[in-house]
Amino acid sequence: MHWTDTLDIAIALDEAHPDIDPTRVNFVDLRNWTLALEDFQDDPAHSGEKILEAFRWPGSRNVPESAVTPGNCPGLPLAVH
Repeated sequence: MHWTDTLDIAIALDEAHPDIDPTRVNFVDLRNWTLALEDFQDDPAHSGEKILEAFRWPGSRNVPESAVTPGNCPGLPLAVH
């Protein structure tokens, strides 16, 4: 995974931390948790608040992946790989 794989990262973080409300996690912890994901392979220096915010968007929990598109999810960037 890379920083631009926002949906995959949001899902992986939710699976790794199911009891945590992602909207209440600070950016430092969110960045560290992302870097710790087994499948994450991007440059740590390429993160920023906009990218990290995309991992915390409301509704990331219990939404079928097929229902998620850039146009219907607040905070999800329009360019998703």
